[in-house]
Formats: sequence, structure tokens, C-alpha cells
Amino acid sequence: MEQALYTVARGKGGPIAPANGTEFLRLLELRLQDYQALAENLINCHLPYVRCDLDGIMQGIEVQSLLCQQIAHIEARLRTLQPFCKSFGADAPQVRIEELQRLTLEAKEKVSFLNRSHASLIRKAAHNNAVLRHLYANALVYADPRTDEPSGLTLAKEEHYG
Repeated sequence: MEQALYTVARGKGGPIAPANGTEFLRLLELRLQDYQALAENLINCHLPYVRCDLDGIMQGIEVQSLLCQQIAHIEARLRTLQPFCKSFGADAPQVRIEELQRLTLEAKEKVSFLNRSHASLIRKAAHNNAVLRHLYANALVYADPRTDEPSGLTLAKEEHYG
């Protein structure tokens, strides 16, 4: 998590460099790295979702939030440089730009898939929690129809304490 904090600090600090092809390529590479780190974090926090580990989930969400903020900051800077992209000439080889954009698109698709996977886990957990709440709220209603006792739990308590 400290690494993510340092990464965000690095991305927001200092004056904005002049618009050139090197800066544009650097920003494209940083954005790709952040998307890849986001995908890796989503994969790593799969286990806390399955285990319903709230602390692990919250730590993962914090790191993901920081990465998303950094990606948004980089994309805003890229939008300001985009009009000048054609005039960079030899400073930014078009082949490298296209490769970075292709890799970024693949990373975005991976992040999107992982987000859908996590949403599915959350829906299943919410359903399981609702079922358990319902069972807990109506626990005395359910009884063995073969006995006259309202619940087997009541009988066990009376034998233990009585």
C-alpha cells in the first residue's frame, strides 16, 4: 500500500513538463503500468472477497482507488497533449504509441473483466447474507414437524440447564 501512496505522490508532484513526444510516451507508459497494477491488485484481492475478509477488501479498495485517481490524472494530462501529438515528429515514434495504446486497451479489458467478476462475488455474498439474515430472523418458526416441541434448540437448552 505504501508503494501506491508513493506512486500517487510521484504523479502529482512537481511542475508540468513542456509538451513533447517524450513526455507523451512517458505518460502512456505510466498509464499502462497503472492499469497493469490495477489488474494485478484486483486479482490479488479476489481471495479476501471469497473469504469475506472486510479488512483485506478495504485495503484492496484503497489501493484501487489511488490507482484510479492516478490514471485519471494521467489521462487528463494526455488529453491536453493530444492536440500536439501529430507535431511531436521523431520525439514520439508512432509505432510505439500504437503499441502502448494497444497494450493499454488490453489492460482495460482485463480490468473490466475482473470488475465484473468482483461484482458477481459481491452479488453472491449479498444473497448469502440475505438468506442467513432471513434464517436467523425466522429461526423459531422452523421446527421438526415430527415433534410437538417448537424447536430442537429449546429442548437442548432445557436439558443442559435443567
